[in-house]
Amino acid sequence: IDASTTLLSGTDQMTVDTFATNLTNNAGTLSATGTANVNVGATLNVSANQPAGAYTGTYNITVNY
Repeated sequence: IDASTTLLSGTDQMTVDTFATNLTNNAGTLSATGTANVNVGATLNVSANQPAGAYTGTYNITVNY
């Protein structure tokens, strides 16, 4: 997972970091159909005067199997 990413709403921005998943020690199991659910959480850093808006962005996840 990326170390951090920036969300944008026009020229306003917020940073998302401290990503975590429900997989520990690279442990995960694929189902019989070859799928797995991966939950991702992170910290959204909101400043004291953060403007309201629809913030969007992306982050990368690399999966090795």
